[in-house]
Amino acid sequence: MKSRIPVDERALYFHAGEDEGEFLAVQTALERIRIPVRRLDAAALDEKLGVLAGSAPVQAGAPAQEPGLRDALIFKSLTRARLEEALAALNRVQAGRGALKAVLTPTNQTWSLRSLLGELEKEEALMNCYQRLHTRVQEADQRLGAQPAGTLPEALEKARKILQSDSPSLPELQEAEKELDLLLESLA
Repeated sequence: MKSRIPVDERALYFHAGEDEGEFLAVQTALERIRIPVRRLDAAALDEKLGVLAGSAPVQAGAPAQEPGLRDALIFKSLTRARLEEALAALNRVQAGRGALKAVLTPTNQTWSLRSLLGELEKEEALMNCYQRLHTRVQEADQRLGAQPAGTLPEALEKARKILQSDSPSLPELQEAEKELDLLLESLA
């Protein structure tokens, strides 16, 4: 007989808006695959993630609306397979699409929800800029055959090095993207 150790799988959904429809869509999709969802509001922003992810209810004050916050979905104790299943369930019903997503880790469980949201925003900005620069490098590669001399090859080489580095910074990515954009515009 195989014994099963219960796993405390759950999701935390920080929903900044007042629209109940988005939260209910996320909750329904995840609970359909047996992942309970706890809704968090602005009153939970300064609570530690480990406390919020616990099984005991969190005592919170009156939620104060804070403009500019995005929804976030934080998964706890899901294996990779279960995480993929959860994301697929959300995609099927097109729920949680604009939400930032994270997994609770030993490191971030000591962070406040506000800190996590800030880190996720920075990470998303970095990844978006990385993708844009990658696209610009591909475009420059296509044009390079027609324009082999000049500053385009230098800018292209610089951009490639930044993309290949282990941890490019957002300012480095932005500068390389701007340089390539200017040079590509001058060729148009």
